Amino acid sequence: MPKSRIAPSPSLPIAVIGMALRVPGASSTQRFWRNLVEGRDCLTRPTADALRQAGIGQERLSHPDFVRALPILDDVEHFDADFFDMSALEAEVTDPAQRLFLECAWESLESAGVVPGRSGPVTGVFGGYEGNYREKVLSGVIDLRRDPGLNLPVRIGNAVDFLTTRVSHKLDLTGPSFGVMAACATSLMAVDLAVQSLRRGECEVALAGGVTVSLPRLDGYVAGVEGMLSASGRLRPFDAAADGTIFGSGVGVVTLRPLADALAAGNPIHGVILGVGASNDGNPPGKESFVAPSPRVRSLRSRLRFAMRRSRRRPSVTWKPTAPARGSGIPSRSRR
Repeated sequence: MPKSRIAPSPSLPIAVIGMALRVPGASSTQRFWRNLVEGRDCLTRPTADALRQAGIGQERLSHPDFVRALPILDDVEHFDADFFDMSALEAEVTDPAQRLFLECAWESLESAGVVPGRSGPVTGVFGGYEGNYREKVLSGVIDLRRDPGLNLPVRIGNAVDFLTTRVSHKLDLTGPSFGVMAACATSLMAVDLAVQSLRRGECEVALAGGVTVSLPRLDGYVAGVEGMLSASGRLRPFDAAADGTIFGSGVGVVTLRPLADALAAGNPIHGVILGVGASNDGNPPGKESFVAPSPRVRSLRSRLRFAMRRSRRRPSVTWKPTAPARGSGIPSRSRR
């Protein structure tokens, strides 16, 4: 059972005490911040010859809407299996997305100054992932019909059900542990659920995050799918010049703890979560398709009010949201 002396409360302030990530162009939060400040374009833009050598067919390369741009992670094939007490076979059949999430879970706890294991605070894990390692790699090198003994390790290493529980097992964490799947909102929903678990007193510390690793790494994409993918090959969130998004690879994990406990333990404080809330826009008039942004923000406003009520604080900034959280060409406005 958690040993925290903080009484469970739906309005308990939650501190962000640790962070770890792997994103295109950055393997640390410090490098990631520098990239943002410098406005650096971290997309990979391979030549047609490089894509041919990587196995991309001429038909795809010749498509009029094919864009040679992709957010690519470096070194996804590298993993210290011995450090996490994994056999070479176990590591080989495990999706790189799961391996990266495990690494970042450890790094996030380390950056927070939290020792994993039964001697440390009761720690929960919440996260989700998307990957195609089994389809793109394992299916070409493993025949499960001839070697049925690999069925279970392959399944464990390539299903979202085992993403967080593997972390809990490898790091000996005894708090709640389960996967989250909510499309582009997966990581945020993992944070939401982690905050709720901490506020209920189910755990003293919580890891939350998400990961995606898309293979092959060297590729591009065909733009124009219901206007969702960028035709220019540029990411411009909340910019009037934005023309869509680009799917890529990345992982991020945060470590959360009730603020009072974090202060008492001397953990670093990167931020404080006062309120959380989740909703869906449904299918309001004017929403052109499932993947299109909603022209109305009524559900978002209601969740913001809900989160503020839960935090028991009055907002000092009133946000007038005119753009969806996923990012579009509609500018946002705020006023004090």
